[in-house]
Amino acid sequence: MGRAFGRGGRRAGVILLVAALSMIVIAYFSLRPVFIPVVEFSREILFLQTQTLTGIKGQTMLNPGEGLARIDLKLTTDVAPEGWIRVKFELKPEPGASDTYVSGIVVFRESREDWRVSLRFQPDVVPASERFYLRTEAILSSPRDRLFFRYVQTDEYPFGNHYDLDEEIPGQDLYFKQFRITTTPRPFAWAEAIWARLADASRVAQSGATAVLAIPLVLLILSAVVVLVGSVFVAARELTLPVRAIDVLAIALTLVAVSLVLFLPGELPRASLEVGLQ
Repeated sequence: MGRAFGRGGRRAGVILLVAALSMIVIAYFSLRPVFIPVVEFSREILFLQTQTLTGIKGQTMLNPGEGLARIDLKLTTDVAPEGWIRVKFELKPEPGASDTYVSGIVVFRESREDWRVSLRFQPDVVPASERFYLRTEAILSSPRDRLFFRYVQTDEYPFGNHYDLDEEIPGQDLYFKQFRITTTPRPFAWAEAIWARLADASRVAQSGATAVLAIPLVLLILSAVVVLVGSVFVAARELTLPVRAIDVLAIALTLVAVSLVLFLPGELPRASLEVGLQ
């Protein structure tokens, strides 16, 4: 009996630990703003790297609608020992404009090939449906430091172009992603974010128009709900008989947490370098 009690106690401890970790993951996501991608380059594009020889790079772009609150870039840094690279990010009405919507500064002190820089700012800082200019100005601590931006040598983005030293380079674009913030109440906001990614994945797979996508996506979500509920009860029955409420709750929390991590990996800690623009 003592041995059985020991096994039962360890099992209960593991279940509580898993539930607690899952709740931490869910709480982390619930406290973060929820972003929906609105502009994204094709995943089939092979991006190149352009070095900031002049220290100034930029990209003109269009605010496609209300709620724009985030722009992601991809950078590579090669920093000499004890060196640093200081980069100022600005959103301006146009190249050469004296006015600035918002700006922010980040200092890189380590070499890395896959920096994902996430510029965050208040929604609608840039007027909806208007063009604007993303400008970056870098100061390097020594000639041995290097800073590279991802870009393409073809005109993939029709609403703007790559700039160097505030001069336009027609037919080229820096890599970027635009995101709008959602005002949908949680947890529906995360469901909207997952839905948007599923729809984007289906479009990439050339499944058809949005109206056609709605049917398979709804069926997919309904199937996922059925699988979720069934998995909870099957797994709970395997753990212990009869099914206990704590088992069902722990499994449900675990599945929700795992789903958030799988569908929204870019929101995890250290997945990107967040830079607040003010």
